[in-house]
Amino acid sequence: MPTYIAKKPEAPRSGNKYHVEPGVYKCEVFTAEEKTSKRKPDGSGGNPMIELVLKVMLPDGKTGPEIRDYLVFTPKSGWKIDAFRASSGEAVLEGDAELTAESCETREVVAMIGDKPGDKEGIYWNFIEYYLHGEERAEFLSGKSVARPVTKPAVKPAAVADGDDIPF
Repeated sequence: MPTYIAKKPEAPRSGNKYHVEPGVYKCEVFTAEEKTSKRKPDGSGGNPMIELVLKVMLPDGKTGPEIRDYLVFTPKSGWKIDAFRASSGEAVLEGDAELTAESCETREVVAMIGDKPGDKEGIYWNFIEYYLHGEERAEFLSGKSVARPVTKPAVKPAAVADGDDIPF
């Protein structure tokens, strides 16, 4: 049987949240790893990709949740790689380009973060909707407001108490 040295559990560190409300946030690439995308039953997939783990920076300066995102190197997804690079402040020039996992680490980007329902009812998971660049990025970094989507609650509200289980 494996063993380890147990310690008294600590309270979660402040700012260590698992969900943020949808909106625009600054994020830092915590880790980046070069991988190959999974093959699908139809034979597609198996493409080179970089798996990113981004730490969300909360408005109060603390770090929020970690979000995974994937930069897949295919002709159809080059736009996402370009947007990621531009969001970090890199000048993106047309033509052949190279991006390594190592060059992604510690980059700071600005992203629109959304959420989607998880496996359990009432639980939502964050994801990167898109990376902001150009004027949108500059406006956010200067402190001006940026258009935000309608927000959903982190936990789905319970059914109405009057017995009506129709969600609208």
